[in-house]
Amino acid sequence: MLIDFVTVVYDDEVYLLEWQAKSLRKFIEQDNINKIIIVDNGSQQCDKVIKLDWYGHLKDKVKIINYRHLNLETYTYLDGWRTQQLCKLLASSQSKTEWCCVLDAKTFFSKKINFQILFTNNKPCVGTVPVSIWWSDSKKFLETFYHIKLDKTIGPGGVPFFFHTETVKLLVNSIPKFNSWFQDLLYETTPPHRLLITEFMLYSAFVMKKYGTFDILYNKESRLHPFNLAEWQLKADVNEFYKIFNGKHDTISIAEKSKKYLDNKKIKEWNNFLNEQYN
Repeated sequence: MLIDFVTVVYDDEVYLLEWQAKSLRKFIEQDNINKIIIVDNGSQQCDKVIKLDWYGHLKDKVKIINYRHLNLETYTYLDGWRTQQLCKLLASSQSKTEWCCVLDAKTFFSKKINFQILFTNNKPCVGTVPVSIWWSDSKKFLETFYHIKLDKTIGPGGVPFFFHTETVKLLVNSIPKFNSWFQDLLYETTPPHRLLITEFMLYSAFVMKKYGTFDILYNKESRLHPFNLAEWQLKADVNEFYKIFNGKHDTISIAEKSKKYLDNKKIKEWNNFLNEQYN
């Protein structure tokens, strides 16, 4: 099975792509990778910083684009965290493979991924996740917009996320002037520019509207186990940090803004782990 991998990156996180590249080399079979598409969502200078040598034997598969290649004109009041959601949808809709795997720059594979196990009957085994109370406004909006019930979304709820290329393309094409619709309707124009929905919730709602169930494309069983260490987790309990080393996760990540809760000892432990794991 050939998969396109899509990563959207900001300037401050370009350095993380070195670790991601090494994790792809170590844990993803070359025969499963069609293209590694890097979307520059920052200064449009990423191609001068990214070193193809990071990708080793995969370097010929790397394609670096900027958001304007996606015919995207971003609004100045929207920061990168918001515009990257649109970049993920648009880049995935242009994939040349049946399935597309979306990552963040900070997403590193930490176990061997066997796509014959991860996919059953050509459906990714990612399960579903309940819609959090924090996204109740999104749930209400999408249920009204699509006339559906949306109590769950397609797993794992964040990255890595598997888009069915043809379906995400249908989503983008189903809404006239999708770029401006996404930005005009789904973000408040005044500070703090509250995000109404996420790209994965919108896609999940569209799948439910089109097929009446997730089961047409996705397996109910989850065999994907990511660990994304968020700011709120470390703020609540800094020792959540140590879960990242337990070897149970298929992917691992630490949000950059979360690192302010880590002292020098923990930062050193993290850096030593990366060097041992990927160098």
